[in-house]
Amino acid sequence: MEWKDLSIEAKSVVERCWSIHHNRPLTFDFVIGTEFKAGGVSIIPTEDTYNEVLKYQKENPQFDVHRIDERVVVKGNCEYGSWLK
Repeated sequence: MEWKDLSIEAKSVVERCWSIHHNRPLTFDFVIGTEFKAGGVSIIPTEDTYNEVLKYQKENPQFDVHRIDERVVVKGNCEYGSWLK
């Protein structure tokens, strides 16, 4: 799965693993069905969003995905762009 294949919701989740101000990884969590803001846009992640993020992570292991009930935690596990070296 490539970046271009992801929905806006899934991209919004993965993008939260890094800051625009530095390359260090971040942690972001969301609850399925609960709205969050991304760039001024309301995102309501669904079960499909979680499945997309999980599928993308399997081929792009620069971040980790953990789920506890309806809560999903995504965390970058390396500096942004280090996979390009």
